[in-house]
Amino acid sequence: MPNRVLRDWTNSERFDELSVEAEIFFTRLIMKADDFGGFYGNTKLLKSHLYPLKDFSHKKIEPWILECAKIGIIIYYKVDDKNYIRITDFGQRTRIMKSKFPEPSKDSPSIDGHMTDSGRPETKPNQTETETESESETKSEILLCSLSDETELSFYEKISFAFWKLFKSNLESTGITETTTLNKAKLSNWSSTVRLMIEKDGRTRDELEVLWKFLQNDPFWKKNIQSMSTLREKFESLYLKAKSTPQSGQSEYSGILKEIYDRYS
Repeated sequence: MPNRVLRDWTNSERFDELSVEAEIFFTRLIMKADDFGGFYGNTKLLKSHLYPLKDFSHKKIEPWILECAKIGIIIYYKVDDKNYIRITDFGQRTRIMKSKFPEPSKDSPSIDGHMTDSGRPETKPNQTETETESESETKSEILLCSLSDETELSFYEKISFAFWKLFKSNLESTGITETTTLNKAKLSNWSSTVRLMIEKDGRTRDELEVLWKFLQNDPFWKKNIQSMSTLREKFESLYLKAKSTPQSGQSEYSGILKEIYDRYS
C-alpha cells in the first residue's frame, strides 16, 4: 500500500462543513486512491474497498461523496456510464505514469451537477471565492520567492522550489541578482508544470538529475532557463545536449532532487 501525506485540515472552515461520516470517507478515500487521486465512484466498490469490515448499506456512501464534491475536494463524474472520483490537488508522489482511472474532462457529465468546463466544482452565484476554496487554495497566489526550506510542501511543490533555487543560484553566479521572471514565479504554476513533466511527459528522476547538473554548469543555459515552463518546452533538446556534454562540478543544492525523491518514495 502506498504511503500518503495527509495535510492538516483541522482548522479549515471548508472541511468543517463536512459531516463526521463524510470526513472519514474522504480520509479513507485518500488511502485507497491511486497516485493521481483517482478511484471508483461506484458505491458498491467504494463500500468493499474503503469499508471492508463495516456492516452497512453501500447506499449510505453517496451522500458523503456529494458532501465532498460540494466543497470541491473531489470531482464526482461519469465516463462511459461509469462513476469515478478524482481527489483535487492530490499532490502525492507518483509511482506510475498514468492513472488507471479515466480523467474528468469538459465532456464528463457531473454527477453532482456542479462542474465547470475545467472539471472543477463551480462557484455558485451567491458564493464568494473563499466559500468554495480551502486554505490550501491560497497557494495559487504564493510566490516562490516567499518560501523557505522549512515550508511544508507537496512532492511537486518541493521539486518546483528546488529548481527555482537552482535557477536563482545560476543567475547570481553570472552576476544577475534581480529577475522579474523568478520574483513573480507562482508556486501553483510551477508545480503544475512539474506534474505535467512527470505524469504526462514521463520525465524520470534520472533525467531531471542529468538536466540539473547540465543547467548548473553550462554557461549559456544557466542564465537562459528561468522558468519551469521554458524547461519543459526545451527539455528534450537540453537533455540530448546534456548527455553529449561531459558534466562536472557541484552546487550548494547538489543532491536535493535525490533527497526529495527519497522522502516521498
